[in-house]
Parts: sequence; C-alpha cells; structure tokens
Amino acid sequence: MQLVAGGLDGTEYTWAPGNVVSDATLQAPLYTGVTSNTLTVTYTNQCGVSITDEVHVIVEEVDVTLASEGQALTCANGGVLSCEAVSDFGEYVDYTWTINNVEAGQGMTFDMDAPGTLGLEVTYPGTSSLLCSDNFSMTVLVDTMRFDVEAGLPGTITCANPALDLLGATANDPAADIAWTTEDGAFEGPTDVATAYATAAGTYVMTVTNLHNGCTASDEVVMMEDTELPEVTLGYLDGTLDCAVREVAMSGTDIFPQEYTPLVSWMHAGTGEVVSSDVDPVFTAAGVYTMVVEFLENGCTTSVKQAADVQSSVDVLDLSDMVLPNVITPDNNGNNDRFMPFVPGHEDKNVLTMLDTYQIQVYNRWGDVLFQNNGMPLQWDGRANGQVVDAGTYIVSVTYEATCGGVQKGDLQTTLEVIY
Repeated sequence: MQLVAGGLDGTEYTWAPGNVVSDATLQAPLYTGVTSNTLTVTYTNQCGVSITDEVHVIVEEVDVTLASEGQALTCANGGVLSCEAVSDFGEYVDYTWTINNVEAGQGMTFDMDAPGTLGLEVTYPGTSSLLCSDNFSMTVLVDTMRFDVEAGLPGTITCANPALDLLGATANDPAADIAWTTEDGAFEGPTDVATAYATAAGTYVMTVTNLHNGCTASDEVVMMEDTELPEVTLGYLDGTLDCAVREVAMSGTDIFPQEYTPLVSWMHAGTGEVVSSDVDPVFTAAGVYTMVVEFLENGCTTSVKQAADVQSSVDVLDLSDMVLPNVITPDNNGNNDRFMPFVPGHEDKNVLTMLDTYQIQVYNRWGDVLFQNNGMPLQWDGRANGQVVDAGTYIVSVTYEATCGGVQKGDLQTTLEVIY
C-alpha cells in the first residue's frame, strides 16, 4: 500500500514509526508493515506552517476456503473432484495445492483425481507474516458404491397371461433410484419401481442409480412370447340322423401346430350345451355345433362357428301331448277295433313306430291284470288269454320311452269302455 502526504515539492517529510514504511522521508512511501498501525507524518504546507497528520492502516488477515461438489471421487464426477480456492484477495495472493503434504499444483483451481488429504496454502507475496497466509485441508475419499440389482426370472407372455411381473430386487434404500427400460418390449404401468409389468417379448433392463454418488448397476431379464393360435381344419360328417341311424360321427378334423395340447369343446349353438370334448365327436342330436379349441400351453383359443351341421330325417312328434283312447269296439269291423295311442292333430301317425319300449297293462274293475305285453309296441285288440273281454269299463296303464330324435318318456292312464 502506498501512503501519500500533502505539501510541496522539496518539503521535508517525517513518517513515524519509520520502520513500517519504505522511506520515512518521502512524501509517498510504501507501507511495509504486516499488522494494522497508526502512522504520523510531519511536513510544511504551502504557507510554511508545520503540519502533523496521521493515517490509520488496517491490515486484513489473508483468509481462504475451498469450494467443491462434495469430498469424494464418485461416478457422478468421473473420479475427478474439481476444487476452487475462495479468498477476498483473489489473484493478489499465491495459492499452493498439496496432496498428502506434497506440492501438486498452483493457482486458484485444482482437480483432485486420487484419494488422500488435499491441502491448500495461500500467502501474500513478499511476506512471511502469519497474518498474510492461511491454509485449508480436507480428506478426499473414493465413493463408487453400487447397489446390488436382480432383474428377476425370465418368463413367457401368453394369451392366458398377457402381462408378466418383472420381479426386480435391490436395496431398500431411499438413495436407490430404479428405472426399467427396454428397446424391444413394452410396459404397462410405472417403470420406476422394483416390480414392473411386461406386455411384450423383449429384453428388460433394471438400472439402479445410487443418488449419493451417481454410480449405477443393472441387470437384465428376457421375456419370451407365445400367443400361437390353434388352426383348425374341419373334417366331415358321415351321415344323417334317422331312427335307424342314431349316431353321426365327425371324421378327419386336424388341429395345428401339433406340438401343442388342444383342449376341445363342441357346443350346441342354440343351447350352449357342451356335448363332446373329442376332436372328432359323435353326435346323437340334430343341430348346429360350435367347436372351441384352447391350447393348454398358452391359453390361446380359436372358436369355429357352424363347425358341424348335423341333419336329421326324423319327423319327431312331441309325445308329451299323447292321448290314450277311452273307447274301443273290438268287433272286427275295421273301425276302432284296437287300443291305439295318438297325438291330437296327428291322428294319421302311428306313434307306436316311434317307441322303443311300450308297457301296457289292462285291469278290470277289481284290479286284476287281464292283459300286459312284453314291452314291444303293439295295438291291443281287446283280448285276454286269447278271448275277447266282456263289454264294460277297464283301467289301462301305459309306460313308454322313445329315443329317436331325442329321449321322450312318460306314464299315462285312462278309463276304457269296451263296447260291442
């Protein structure tokens, strides 16, 4: 610092104390002290009057701190800790950097690339005063700790399981930042949690970042996909249902690919009733049928509507409307000679030809059985033990069953008048 006094050229100056200035007789000497001080100067002014004045010199201590982003070599800073000296004296002081007490550099900035004790010393040029120097040190560590990561087990996306759990695992630590990524798959839902959901085949990568140091660790898992649908080649029906042909079989149906296990259901299109689980079923009733095929391995399903159209040539009557006659005249005149059940509106149809079993029992008024057959459909002609029964009132009981065109069975009873 330069001190300047008033006065004229040629005036004599006296600075006190003189040991803290460069020349105590100069008008403008340099202050060379290292501590704060009050100096006096005596000189003659323009009017020839002796003047004594004083000046207060304050010497500030040199102070330094170190600025850096943390105190560790991390993945985030690439293993290099950038440091900067911070001082009010800026570039007017000298900066010396040391590592483990060995000089490593000069200047206001320094890059630390190895662990150890980093030291910084600042001095004011040309002085050895303790007030004109300062130092700072810190221990630099290496922090490259990574969290363990497990992306979980592989799996297969199927029709039955269109979304699979990605069961990742890592440390239960707030500093563990999770991110799932994929280049060829697809996600459903959040991807910043340990358990994510995959909806397509692909490679899934779980990356966990340590927020304290920027270090990452990752693991990957491969998810496959099996959504192969059954391909059905339908066969053919071997005939038409009638009362002589009670079953019609399907033949020649194929299901591909054959390396899968097909689960087959044949359903009546009208009722939805499942009638068979065979690839080539046997049908016992007319109607349109739907074939549903599901692969056991992946749950994928193909439905073939109108896969089979089973025809029938049987004209089936509804036997629930069948009526028993209440009068016969067994006089062999060809008119109403025999006991013959009928369906109203279809009197021209012989219903006995539709029956598989027909049990008839004829009782007299005292409950004695006068006639019964052996279950074969027949028309009772009014005889019992070879003789025509007497005119009068009888009880007739009938039990029947028909299977042609569908099972129909029942029990009927009537009071019958035999008239001659």
